[in-house]
Amino acid sequence: MVEALICGQDWLRSKPIPIDVQEAIDEVEKYEEIALELSGTTEQV
Repeated sequence: MVEALICGQDWLRSKPIPIDVQEAIDEVEKYEEIALELSGTTEQV
């Protein structure tokens, strides 16, 4: 119980992490292309 409270306290005190949504989307698309190449298919998801 104490460990859960400490983890919750740490989470609440942490600073927000800025996320660049467009950069994240670009990365996902890049990994999707790599997965398609590795699977040997040419279909787009």
